[in-house]
Amino acid sequence: MMHITGKNINDVLYETLTAFPHFSHEEDSRNGKVQTIPEPATLCYANPTERVLFWPQRDANPYFHLMEALWMLNGSDDVAWPKYFNSKFGQYSDDGVSLNGAYGARWRRHFGIDQIVAMQHLLEKDPTTRRAVMAMWDPARDLVRVGTSKDVPCNTQIYFRVVFGTLQMTVCNRSNDLIWGACGSNVVHFSMLQELLARSLQLDVGEYYQITNNLHIYDDIPNREIYGPYVGAWDDPYLSNQVEPYPLIRVSLDQWLEDLHYFMLTPLNRSGYHDPFFEEVAVPVMRSWEARKNKEGNGLAELEDCQASDWKRACTEWIRRRETNAV
Repeated sequence: MMHITGKNINDVLYETLTAFPHFSHEEDSRNGKVQTIPEPATLCYANPTERVLFWPQRDANPYFHLMEALWMLNGSDDVAWPKYFNSKFGQYSDDGVSLNGAYGARWRRHFGIDQIVAMQHLLEKDPTTRRAVMAMWDPARDLVRVGTSKDVPCNTQIYFRVVFGTLQMTVCNRSNDLIWGACGSNVVHFSMLQELLARSLQLDVGEYYQITNNLHIYDDIPNREIYGPYVGAWDDPYLSNQVEPYPLIRVSLDQWLEDLHYFMLTPLNRSGYHDPFFEEVAVPVMRSWEARKNKEGNGLAELEDCQASDWKRACTEWIRRRETNAV
């Protein structure tokens, strides 16, 4: 069984890519050939708040990762918001309007309960509980759609546990692509959920475990050109202390969720928030994207107001790569 432990997303992805050829074999899938780990695999992030990927060859879109995570935490399932940052996102919708398996909607309202708020209350009342389970897979809805829906949840449930004054999180996953899912967008989504709950409970953020029943890499031509043969290690600015995570939440959970709802309605508004995360991180990043979308500059000027050094650097590097390619 493959078990990888690393400091952060950059470390875990590097170690997993290095180990992958020694554990994987080729299989068929509905999307073509894949290199697959034949047993469940576990990835452990020791510092999950260091969630921004800096691998140039992967060219991850930090705007999309951050804004999709906020969309999820807001409990949304519409296609319009994520599609604004990733034009291909609509291909996963069955009706062109919403996502059947949207995690955020499953967290906040699908089961008739706000699981984020309920989880905070449960852990606050009983930090020793072993029943802190958050569901994403709905058998009544998903089992009957596995052959028809374009989007059934890949991540099925989450376990939270208080250990030595930290909040640990274990995410269970039925099937995950290493590059785009496991060590791509999923790390951002789930680590932000973990940090939101941990800080609202006055706990430190503990380890984040990702258990995947089917961990794979698609064996198509673009993947082979970018990821194989495997490129060497890349610089991690977290390790050299060039960047650091910006606190996601410094107020109560209710106030933060209220701020988030306000941001999703008026994402360019600089004021009116309880938590500085929105004014100092979310809004500047959104304004940078908006400037690029409207061709009112390259977005770098707007990033100057971003106080999160990791997101600011990732967005800047993403822009610079596009300017270089254009030239």
